[in-house]
Amino acid sequence: MTNNLAFNVRAQGPFFFMMDLIAISKKEKLVLRDLESSIKGMGFDIIKIRFNEGTDPLLQIYVDNEIGAIDIEDCSMISKKASLLLDLEKTLDEDFRLEISSPGIDRPLTKEEHLDQVIGQEVFIKTNTKIKNKNKFIGKLIGYSEEKIIVEDKQGQQNFNFIDIIDLELRTNIYG
Repeated sequence: MTNNLAFNVRAQGPFFFMMDLIAISKKEKLVLRDLESSIKGMGFDIIKIRFNEGTDPLLQIYVDNEIGAIDIEDCSMISKKASLLLDLEKTLDEDFRLEISSPGIDRPLTKEEHLDQVIGQEVFIKTNTKIKNKNKFIGKLIGYSEEKIIVEDKQGQQNFNFIDIIDLELRTNIYG
């Protein structure tokens, strides 16, 4: 049985804690700050930013639009604009590779409307701290509120506070 436990937020707009799911690190938040309005002006939304530091730094930006159809031309156009803006703003102080792509089949869930679309479906959750000796969970999304999501797995119903979540993705099993 699926219960939609979603509560309406009146004056708050998008869920405050969910914004951290788009960009987690300080550098990712800077990239979001410098690119969000321009990408939005092109008709796209930034769904997730990941900056993998190391010997070959990689900045990954996942974008989507209202119709959910991102093609290679879209990615190329966004990549050119993002590269120009990031260079102009000197957002990151190191060299990096830039990768623009669609969210894919196991898409990140970073906005309230994403949750509305996947109630009753299986999600993957990664937390910043261990809960019951683990920090990765898979379960059916049964509802959410302003501060948390509620999933059901083999152990029953579990609540996860948005502030504790690092990754939240739709989980599809394409192999049956």
